[in-house]
Amino acid sequence: MIAASEPAQTAAHIKERGRCIIALAAGLASAAEVQWLSPPAPPSAKQTDRRPPAGGITRPTEEDATSSRRLRVRAAIVSGELTAERVAADATTAAAELEAAVAAWAGVRA
Repeated sequence: MIAASEPAQTAAHIKERGRCIIALAAGLASAAEVQWLSPPAPPSAKQTDRRPPAGGITRPTEEDATSSRRLRVRAAIVSGELTAERVAADATTAAAELEAAVAAWAGVRA
């Protein structure tokens, strides 16, 4: 935590947190575009235990729906969205507390 007597450091700290929030928003936007799509290329043979069907029927929809790579993107989106909601709620609460504290400090003016 930064001491109250260091406003320049506090401003720098807030700017850095802002950059983190912007990066989260950008990541969510990018991931949202691909979350329901098939991965662009099949994973290498080392990354999967699936084998091509021997004369059987392929099931691309099922494979897309259960793709661990696609599901990982979806899980990261859900986590990021929850984090963004929590950060927004915390920031809103903190801003209201600060406003109330400064108003109480200023007192009533005639």
